[in-house]
Amino acid sequence: MNIRSQSLWILALLLCVVQTGWAEDELSSSLESEEQPVADSQPKPTGYPESTKLIHLTVQPAVPPVPALKYSMRHRWTDQYEGNAAPLYYRAILLMQQNNAPREDQISHWENIAQWTDAPIDTLPVDEVKRVLDHYQNVFQETRYGALRQNCNWGMPIREQQHDMYSILLPAIQECRSIARLLALKIHYEISQGNIEQAVEDLRIGFTLAKHVGGELILVSGLVGVAISNIMLEQVYVLMEHADTPNLSWMLASLPDPVVDFSHALEFEKNSVAMVFPQLDEAEKDGFSDAYWDTQLNTVLSKLAEYSKITFMRNATDGLNNNAKSMLFRVHVYSQSKRAKSGLIKYGYAETVVEKMSKARAILLYTKHAFAELRDDLLKYSYFPYHEALPYNRIGEEEFRLNSKAKEIIPLASTLLPAINQVQAAQALSRRKVAVLRTIEAIRWHAALNDGKLPSSLDQITVIPVPSNPMTGKPFNYRIQNQSAIIEMTDDYQGKKPVVIELTLKK
Repeated sequence: MNIRSQSLWILALLLCVVQTGWAEDELSSSLESEEQPVADSQPKPTGYPESTKLIHLTVQPAVPPVPALKYSMRHRWTDQYEGNAAPLYYRAILLMQQNNAPREDQISHWENIAQWTDAPIDTLPVDEVKRVLDHYQNVFQETRYGALRQNCNWGMPIREQQHDMYSILLPAIQECRSIARLLALKIHYEISQGNIEQAVEDLRIGFTLAKHVGGELILVSGLVGVAISNIMLEQVYVLMEHADTPNLSWMLASLPDPVVDFSHALEFEKNSVAMVFPQLDEAEKDGFSDAYWDTQLNTVLSKLAEYSKITFMRNATDGLNNNAKSMLFRVHVYSQSKRAKSGLIKYGYAETVVEKMSKARAILLYTKHAFAELRDDLLKYSYFPYHEALPYNRIGEEEFRLNSKAKEIIPLASTLLPAINQVQAAQALSRRKVAVLRTIEAIRWHAALNDGKLPSSLDQITVIPVPSNPMTGKPFNYRIQNQSAIIEMTDDYQGKKPVVIELTLKK
């Protein structure tokens, strides 16, 4: 996995995959895209859009175990070891690759794993699944060892490759998601065998792997960490339906919120352009010749062309080869020197100082300030909770599109900045998945204390706090229908792929 095609600022491709739903379906593993599939025989929800996903769950009332934190998702301090988890995960990846089926059988091998993981546990071909899991025992062992380490540093050569950091390869990231899929199958198998405590321990390992993968400074790692945590959360649905499973309220409450925190990666990526394009900061310095600044500007334009296709005057240049398009673009950039100098004066530079600047230096310095202005206008609401930021992000993205077209000479911001509210949505969707699981467990606990009866409203639940929907900041829509509890998630995520959970209590 190459950051050139996926990193936050530089990769125009990340913008494309987010807009086409890849980040939602593959990386965010959102509630809409990765809930348990509905069997064809089950009725479709009525009164909802055709795209609505209906999830049927049958659970029994239950109280938490004693002690309450028996199933905490945090490893006990006494079980942890000092040191770096990454080498152990690398060992697990190498062992997994050695143990994988022959290359010609890879597709069917992983398709089987996916089908078994999604299958109802009473239909699982347990003997065949056990043979596969036994084949990967050394992978599970190394992953467990890694999860017990107190920190994780993947050793990315960010400083060594800072001027070309968007070309850093991430070979371990995708493989960690493959390990998570194997771990999910193991959890599925353990639940089918009634091994609840082992299933919980494997969940604990999986959530720690998600945290360790998502802890890198590179945003793609955070997105994959969210995907891994969602793979684990899917198995919590299976676990809560098992007859021997106690109430999981405290287990879910013990998860970090969010499981994977993007804030550090966002701060790093926010400033990473200065590392890749040091010429922009250097343009503040005096004492260099016009020829020097020409070279620096050409370096910026050449590097930007490496990361994206030149889209300037696309329709007018369709008949030209790449070299001709690049030359035409450079001519356009140099033709904007007066505009750059005028912009610098508006940014507070003295007119006498600006007029002495070479064309290339003025363009570089103007690009630095225009990029910072556009970037901050796009990202400023990312510091708010998703439900508070969403309406402003929608407006902000449209303003960004118009302002970048008006302000930019070198299309640095419009090429490199992603649809940030979609990146936030990946995390918010994962948080929503945890919140709805907590709500289900609160209902199970309430029913256990009230003769197996469902609460008529979520306000009736007093035994434990009931979370709000992180996508809206409001309580989940809830009602009783035909002796089942209906939890609706239809008014969030811009109205896409609504989810309805039908919860039935076992008698």
